[in-house]
Amino acid sequence: MKIKKIIKYILLALVVMAISYNAFENDSELEVNASGLSEQEILANVDALKKLEAAETSAIEEKIQAVQLEISKSEEERSLQVKSHKNGFRKAFESVVFMGDSQAEPLSLYGYADSSSVVASKGRNVISAKDDVKKAASLSPQKIVMLYGVNDLLLFKTTEDFISHYRALIESVRIEIPRAEIYVNSVYPVKESVIEKKPLFKRSGDFNEALVSMCSDMGITYIDSTHLIKENPDYYAADGIHFKAQYYPAWLDFLMAQIGIQEKK
Repeated sequence: MKIKKIIKYILLALVVMAISYNAFENDSELEVNASGLSEQEILANVDALKKLEAAETSAIEEKIQAVQLEISKSEEERSLQVKSHKNGFRKAFESVVFMGDSQAEPLSLYGYADSSSVVASKGRNVISAKDDVKKAASLSPQKIVMLYGVNDLLLFKTTEDFISHYRALIESVRIEIPRAEIYVNSVYPVKESVIEKKPLFKRSGDFNEALVSMCSDMGITYIDSTHLIKENPDYYAADGIHFKAQYYPAWLDFLMAQIGIQEKK
């Protein structure tokens, strides 16, 4: 683009010279302007520069179009890869039901799991989640992954109360879906800026220690996924509590190894 500007400046200078020539020419046919060029030569140079400008502009436009085409192809390929990845996750987790709160709910919203595989909603805690047990049972899952805690941190005064109600929730699931394998995901920490405003959120570590003990007592699997967020703080959404879309495939990749399933093509 700089070349195009330079050519335009030269053209402008030559045009000015041509005008100056006409303004100050005298009767002598041999007289030339201050540049030493005749009017005819100046006009010829102007014409040559116009052609050069057109050629340079055409070359630049072709390069721009080539780059845009590459970008378009890359975006299309990435879109197809993401779509294929999502399809693989949906197939891999088709016999799994996710029970949880607003941290689990986006699994289906972002297309990483079918809506029939997600029984989760905003504001859910281990008390209100009992209302979801029959719905989960109607889906006849082979495995259940539970993700609760972010709302419970503000609800319960003690870890004992939290664990007591979580136990009751799991027992309800066992009664309704006796053959399903149950996995309890860790409570995720929130960003420090959130804790500063609501200190109760800082107890996620205490809640997780209690969950480890509970799962051991009940003979179910505890899955610690907290490293995903600690190692990748960019996964946090703007509110510092929920997660961006990029978090979910990372979580599902990790879960597959933990609960013994593979991505299907």
